[in-house]
This record gives sequence, C-alpha cells and structure tokens, in this order.
Amino acid sequence: FSSTMAKIPYGTRLVTSSSDIISISSFNLLAPLYVRPIDQRTGEIQPFAAFEWVKDDDLLRNETRLPRLLTCLENCGTDFICVQELQLERAEDSHSNSSDTRPPFVLPSWIKPLLSKYQIILPSQPQLDKIAERNRRVLLADVAVTNGIFYNLNKWVPD
Repeated sequence: FSSTMAKIPYGTRLVTSSSDIISISSFNLLAPLYVRPIDQRTGEIQPFAAFEWVKDDDLLRNETRLPRLLTCLENCGTDFICVQELQLERAEDSHSNSSDTRPPFVLPSWIKPLLSKYQIILPSQPQLDKIAERNRRVLLADVAVTNGIFYNLNKWVPD
C-alpha cells in the first residue's frame, strides 16, 4: 500500500464512481498527547484530561488503544471516516539542518495501514504548524492534533 498522502486542495469536490448512497463514520481518537499530560502553565494534569473514571490504566496506553482503534477504523467499511484528535507527527527528515525549517507533519505509523483503502484530507502544513505552536508552548510537544477526513479510494476520487 501507499503510505503517502495526496495533495488535494481544500474545497475540492469528490465524485463517486458507484451508487448514490453515502456512508459516514465519525471517531474521536483521543490524541495520545491529551492523555494525562502535565500542563506547563500549572505543573499539573488538568481535570478534564485526568480520566479519573478509567479504572484500568492499560486501556489508555497507546500500545493497547491504538491497535484497537485501527481495527475499528479498518472494519467500519464506510465511504468517509471523519476523525477528531488525530495526532500527526513530524516526518523524519535528515536533510534539513536549518533550525527554522521543520519537516512537515505526517500521519503516525499506527494509522498508515488505513491508506490501503482510504486517502485522507488534512489541513495545510501552515495550519498544522499553527496548531502545533500551542502544543509546544503548553505541553512541550511538537505535534499537531487535528481533524481529518478519510475517503474510500474505491468509490471516491478528487474532481
């Protein structure tokens, strides 16, 4: 499968190659960055991010949670999968020695298998950099947490 993301301009209309029926799933992925982080402004975990009601801490661990999420996403089989709190990471870039030029944001490896059946629409890199600025300041993490729309490659194509 391809692990690259297509460059589709925002606002591009998608057209279907088959029936007029559209199926959509929506998932809040809970970005790993937001699971019990220490807020640099207070030095504490904010109450909304403490997940005190979770009795089994293993359920919040990425090693447990992310593979289960991928299975759900792969098995939903819908035309569009809308995701919230998708945590992107910086591409590994050994060519850039400049401190003012950061590598682009890319999908995390755990979700890339979804690209065998879907393509994704994401905000532009400048928008992602703006999103990441808050996370660098408040949580000391250079990651962008965003929304994305996966669309089924077998049914939808950019027009």
